[in-house]
Amino acid sequence: MDNNKFTHALGLARRAGKLGLGHDAVKDAVRRGRAHCVVFSADASQRLRDEIAALSGNDVTTFYTELTAEDIAAAVGKRAAVVSVNDEGLSVLVKSAYTV
Repeated sequence: MDNNKFTHALGLARRAGKLGLGHDAVKDAVRRGRAHCVVFSADASQRLRDEIAALSGNDVTTFYTELTAEDIAAAVGKRAAVVSVNDEGLSVLVKSAYTV
């Protein structure tokens, strides 16, 4: 994973208004079917991971990154252990940046 491309893609989603930040926003996006992918920080709790994974099932692509919540904060402007990308096109960008 290229951290610069990945964090840039997350920042782009944030600027577009298509990024859910934090537990409540991600849960809401997953429940409403808006989340196309979910990104967990390396320091996200196991309880948080289990809860969001149970909600999303196989419908949402999930990434477990080596980025900390502070790294995500530097990219998107707010500290969060979990974020969701709520746009299909931006989700493709995030996925491609993760796999590079």
